[in-house]
Amino acid sequence: MKSFARIHLANLINFGILPLTFKDDESYQGIDQGDEIEIEVNHLGDTVTLFDKSKSKRMELLVP
Repeated sequence: MKSFARIHLANLINFGILPLTFKDDESYQGIDQGDEIEIEVNHLGDTVTLFDKSKSKRMELLVP
């Protein structure tokens, strides 16, 4: 799994950027430059999904 350095993670949060990571490492390799993506959050806010519109593929994301 790709990870954030502790300081980088804190800086992202301080600037209001949600640091998301892929649940599966294979998902990271499945996105190509130029792909159109969309972040989906369910109504309860307990799951976050990345939808790759270019490939019609959904990938689960984690909030560290």
